[in-house]
Amino acid sequence: MWKARGVMWQNAGVPIEIAVPKEGFVLFISDFCIPQNAPNKDGAYAFLNAMLDPRPQEAFVEDMGYNPSVSDVEMTSAMAKRVGFSADEQAHLLVQDYDYLAKNDAQLKEWWDKEFKG
Repeated sequence: MWKARGVMWQNAGVPIEIAVPKEGFVLFISDFCIPQNAPNKDGAYAFLNAMLDPRPQEAFVEDMGYNPSVSDVEMTSAMAKRVGFSADEQAHLLVQDYDYLAKNDAQLKEWWDKEFKG
């Protein structure tokens, strides 16, 4: 998501370069699911299948700078360079510690509000 945001700004004409910290960066994971009591499971599966089709994935790459969620998307080398990650960058991907976040949510929000909103 962080790199995609930079691509969106570039697409809007903001003259920035995108950098990846040497310490690594936290992955942004977005997902879909079908609730057990979904009233239209066939429609939900159709939606999921449509989202995994290469065409909307290519649009996510081009318009929003997100990496595709499927492997059969064809990107130009220039776009792959803009949205992709090198092998070294991939080796430094971090996953959030959700247990820590759940236990420390209140104090983290207090710190955020004090440091960034204050």
